Amino acid sequence: SSSSSSSSPTFTYSNIKQHSSPQSTTTTTTSPTKQSKERIAKLLKKGQRSHKKHFRYRHAMKYYLLALKEMTSAGYIDTHPLITKVLKSLNDVHHAQSVLGNSANIVKMGIQHEDSNGGGQSTSSSSSSLLVKALKMYTIAYRMRRDALGVDHPSLPVLLNM
Repeated sequence: SSSSSSSSPTFTYSNIKQHSSPQSTTTTTTSPTKQSKERIAKLLKKGQRSHKKHFRYRHAMKYYLLALKEMTSAGYIDTHPLITKVLKSLNDVHHAQSVLGNSANIVKMGIQHEDSNGGGQSTSSSSSSLLVKALKMYTIAYRMRRDALGVDHPSLPVLLNM
């Protein structure tokens, strides 16, 4: 039996293009104009600033997708290095947004454990058990964000204060 190096499907620009615009099946070979290059550069700069500086991942996704659309209409080929770079950035932004959402759900579970503590109405062992569970949830959320988003992400101090 032969083993493949990757079990997940390949994420390629061709796959995205097929799903997003089925009417355009031909590839143009014209070179991009100066205006289209400037528009692409502006969109990529906005996407990078949204992603790395402001941590606004949905905005970054929008700018990267608009840049890909502009590159397609400008005649960039699917294997162009800039398209590869934009796809990687888009993947990174999507991953960051997913981690942020998942860790937010874990924080909510921690808050529920704290709230079900009941202000001392239950026995001390079950009360401390719920607080330990809440602390574990906050720790998991913190580690997820730290590992995926970096130690400089602004949401980390918030989690440390919970």
